[in-house]
Amino acid sequence: MSKNANNNYPEALASGEVALGNASSALSSGDTETALAQARSAFATLSSIKEYAEFPAAYIIDLLPERKNIDSFTSIAAAEYGYNDHRKWPVLYEANRSILKDPSNPNLLLSGQTVVIPSIKNELRSGIWDPKKTYPVFEKGPDSDSEVLGAIDQPLLDEQRGVVQNEKRQGENQPYGRRVFTELFRTMYPEGHPYSWPTIGSMADLDAASLEDVKTWFRTWYGPNNAVLVLAGDIDLATAKTKVTRYFGDIPASASVAKMPAQIPLRKERTRATLPDRVPQPRIYRAWNVTQTGTDDATRLELIANILGGGKSSRLSRRLVHEEKLADNVSAFAFTQEIAGNFVLIADIKPDADLAKVEKILDEEVARLLADGPSADEVETARTVIKAGFLRGIER
Repeated sequence: MSKNANNNYPEALASGEVALGNASSALSSGDTETALAQARSAFATLSSIKEYAEFPAAYIIDLLPERKNIDSFTSIAAAEYGYNDHRKWPVLYEANRSILKDPSNPNLLLSGQTVVIPSIKNELRSGIWDPKKTYPVFEKGPDSDSEVLGAIDQPLLDEQRGVVQNEKRQGENQPYGRRVFTELFRTMYPEGHPYSWPTIGSMADLDAASLEDVKTWFRTWYGPNNAVLVLAGDIDLATAKTKVTRYFGDIPASASVAKMPAQIPLRKERTRATLPDRVPQPRIYRAWNVTQTGTDDATRLELIANILGGGKSSRLSRRLVHEEKLADNVSAFAFTQEIAGNFVLIADIKPDADLAKVEKILDEEVARLLADGPSADEVETARTVIKAGFLRGIER
């Protein structure tokens, strides 16, 4: 029963009281049929009275393993008792930074923490909230992009710049780290190609990024016409469309973004580069420029990678690890992206092994596969391994 049913549901309460009174009178006079009908009417009427509570000014984090929707600033902002708009999560973040174990990580909320839900312009933070009622989206006030961009100031930018730079150092300052692929792609792609520099950028680029640069980047690229929305879980199409329209339908499109054509650089000669580092053993990378993702050749390359270096029974593993005992591990993969890709072989060489002999065997096995092709058993095994890997990935 509502805590304040007389004010919140006066008509239902009055009608229910009348029906109960009629049921009591009929029962006293022995008219059980009428008494039962009036009791049912009272029950149906009073059942429409729902529990009311004040809109909360705070939320206690509950991260139980069985929860399907883990608490986050985004989920709290999206909730009906929050702002009914997940894009307002920066408001919660700024109001609660002092309670975070790591203020640079807005996703790290701990069980038992109390998150303050502050009032903002045009948001209802007083009055009553009915958890069984579907609320319309609250008035938004400023446009959502302005709210997000308005939450980014110079101190926050400097803080996040430091986080990204620290991530870059961690990726580079480890054996066979990010430096290897930075050098590899710089060598494989000509100057000016989008893949010739690392996505994370250089330290100089990160230092030079201004507040206006960040906001311009957001306005240019972060629009629904340049995004993919994935809904996963137990949800039907009609509900999905309703939810998407409710939460995303009013986001304006950004400027048109043209699809980039494939740009696969043709290499006329072999290029070699040596990267000195403090590592336990030498490692050889052998790479080719190949097709972009989504093509038939990209699928074939994935099969070839598995046949050459996809496991202990692969050709290179058998030859270099088990027969010749020149390497501790070998691998192969097709790294295909939107406008180009790379086919890469990697071999971890034993400290006393002959690197030239290892390279000669790599050449021999690649040439043999190109000349003779794979066996039917190899193709079937590779297909099974790739399918199993895909299924394991989507079951996580």
